[in-house]
Amino acid sequence: MPSRILLISANRCTTPDPVFPLGLAHLNAALRENGHETVWLDRLASADQFGETLRSCQPDFVGISLRNIDDVLIRQRETFFDELASLGGNIRRHSAAPIILGGSGFSIFPRQLLELAGADFGIAGEGEAGFLSLIDALKNGGDCRGIPGLVYRQDGEIKVNPAAVSRCERELTEAVRPAASAAHYLETSGILNLQTQRGCRFRCCYCTYPLIEGKQHRRRSPEMVAAEFERLQRQGSRYVFVVDSIFNTSPRHVSETCEAVLRRGVKMAWGCFLRPQGLTAELMELMARAGLTHIEFGSDSFSDEALAAYHKDLTFEDILHSSELAKQRKIEYCHFLICGGPGETSATLQAGFENS
Repeated sequence: MPSRILLISANRCTTPDPVFPLGLAHLNAALRENGHETVWLDRLASADQFGETLRSCQPDFVGISLRNIDDVLIRQRETFFDELASLGGNIRRHSAAPIILGGSGFSIFPRQLLELAGADFGIAGEGEAGFLSLIDALKNGGDCRGIPGLVYRQDGEIKVNPAAVSRCERELTEAVRPAASAAHYLETSGILNLQTQRGCRFRCCYCTYPLIEGKQHRRRSPEMVAAEFERLQRQGSRYVFVVDSIFNTSPRHVSETCEAVLRRGVKMAWGCFLRPQGLTAELMELMARAGLTHIEFGSDSFSDEALAAYHKDLTFEDILHSSELAKQRKIEYCHFLICGGPGETSATLQAGFENS
């Protein structure tokens, strides 16, 4: 039997730009695909509608997505999980529906955040399959304790089941990207986002992507991605950011995706995260023809010794070569750098500064 589910994006982070809650949209698509009714509440786009939405919705279940733990800015150091307790309390005052937590931020600290929010359950990792299974078990009186990724209480302890990967071959139509929410991000930043694949097989020692998405690489079909580019353009987006942990997981993925975008005739600028390794002049040119205007390289250090300590499996020469390729195509680019990471020393810092 279908349920009515209130989906809440709890994100408040607006640095460097407000970000449309893409993970919640994927969950929304899965729920609607399985016949459930969903109501969307974005605390950045419509915070003033919280109480009214809860009263009018009368949900069977409430899902809360926490995207960010903190702003990763040393000068500001703002956190975004503090309000979970008050958010959970406000929901309890308006509804007796079970509260289910999820999202990338939640998946990093599932036990602590479930306790803080006073929520009934959580789903760590990708949420689609686990959320659907949990709803089915709760509605039909089944045993939910074996659900992959489930975070739950048992015998006074909070248990976390191993996560499982979900398929990502779902279309994100305009219906699962609510128009009012999308309009907010278009007005504030002009940017919407999409995902072409999930999973990261690399072993960077600090990274949470494998924890959140798993290590198994799963592609969306190039035609599905190109169609989503086209839909975002129709919604008014002037620029799209590809949120994959790294877009260039393989030359084949890059080329087939870009060729599909070109076949559709989409004329829109986009940016992405790239690994500064394995790029060629031909691949960079193809991405530029498909609309790539901005690259954020996950370099992390300009010191070979620090790169080895971070388990990056690449060198400064790879970084330099990748930068030159972008420069030749007049594509704007920047590098993410970590100062003081595991294995960092004053000597590696100095080497990195000299190479910058």
